[in-house]
Amino acid sequence: MAPRRRAMLAAQAALDPEFHASLAAWGLFSGEELDPYLQLRLAVSERAASPAEVPRVLLARTALTLLEPSRLRHADPKAELEPVLTELLDRRLRDGAGRDKGIDDVLSALRKAAAVDPADRWSTFVEDNKKLLHPDVWRISPPVVITQPREGDNEFASRVEVRFEVLDPDDQGLKIIAPRALPAAWPTYNSFFCAMEETDRRDQLAPGRLQVPTTAGAPSWRRVYREKVGACPGGWFPDTYLLFTWSRSESQLIVYYALAERRPGDRTVLKIDEGYIQIDQLPGRYEVTALKTLLFDDKGCPSGGQLLARYAFELGWLDQAINWFSIDAAAGLSSQGTSGAVELEDKEPEGLDAPIQEMINGCEVDVRQVLSDVDAHCRSSMAKLRAGTYGLDAYVRDCALVTDRTIGYGARAVDKQIKLVMALLREKKGTS
Repeated sequence: MAPRRRAMLAAQAALDPEFHASLAAWGLFSGEELDPYLQLRLAVSERAASPAEVPRVLLARTALTLLEPSRLRHADPKAELEPVLTELLDRRLRDGAGRDKGIDDVLSALRKAAAVDPADRWSTFVEDNKKLLHPDVWRISPPVVITQPREGDNEFASRVEVRFEVLDPDDQGLKIIAPRALPAAWPTYNSFFCAMEETDRRDQLAPGRLQVPTTAGAPSWRRVYREKVGACPGGWFPDTYLLFTWSRSESQLIVYYALAERRPGDRTVLKIDEGYIQIDQLPGRYEVTALKTLLFDDKGCPSGGQLLARYAFELGWLDQAINWFSIDAAAGLSSQGTSGAVELEDKEPEGLDAPIQEMINGCEVDVRQVLSDVDAHCRSSMAKLRAGTYGLDAYVRDCALVTDRTIGYGARAVDKQIKLVMALLREKKGTS
């Protein structure tokens, strides 16, 4: 694992004993006394201008936790955190005469925010400080993470839902972001992924799908990739093959993935690894939603993979999606492009039926998302009901949640129906 990412894990483990114990069961930080200040400093030491670094928004959030009055252990936090404070500072101030004052101001803003209610911390930190802070800090909101168990096959998988928002004053659009989201490019934006290799496991693809290129501009395609995380050449979890479904429209991108069909001899320790990353472009901003469901095979992970799966986000899952919007992302795109590993040309596939393919595959992704959400929600509610913990408050919350999601699903369905009709009309006109 990249040293700075390992240090970030260590800093988070030092702040969460349960996470520390879970990592120790896998042989990480076992028996180590972790100093979160030291580890957070190491997480930014010799930081390169690379989009694969730990996102600055996560550095800031961890620093806020460290500086809570009840946790503050050092009389001089500036000396302990100066490299971190420097990374949060706007580059123009960092490279100018106002650097020292800027670092003091960032620390003051962090300490002020760390002393308020957790719900108001981020707004307190960012408010009135945009000229002081690095754009990656004030443009990208801290991810909201919801982790809950999902029951299935008499076991509990971990369901991790993440949402964050990115301000986009220049309104660059998905044409800029989509090439960075190609699966093969994920290691460029997140060192947690040491490799993402397209495979020849094409027996799981529908006939004709291989003619659709795996480009950022294609409306849809499907391929099987071999995922390696943690440390290469083998990766932490061997033989993890994921079937990716790409769905792209002018203002929305959805990357859906699930474990590919297992073949004899595969040593995968995962029973469930599925989810999606969805990016919606709205006027002046992006909304990013991600869902991941993860379950380890107890035979392959007797130490208890489910607990570790609860911390998928802390381990670095989704850092690549945050980094797609970072200031350093353009440099990563350039280096990936020269390597030839990823096709970056933003073009549409040939053929009169391409718009119809886009609509059908977009509908497929939506249906999978709906079914996954409904399944998880129903199983969670039934488990609470059987346990006798399902009361009136939970019922009201469920009704509100179902209503909200129904409105969202309904709106998307209408949008897809309109686009499908338009695509059919265009094809009819083209063939007449």
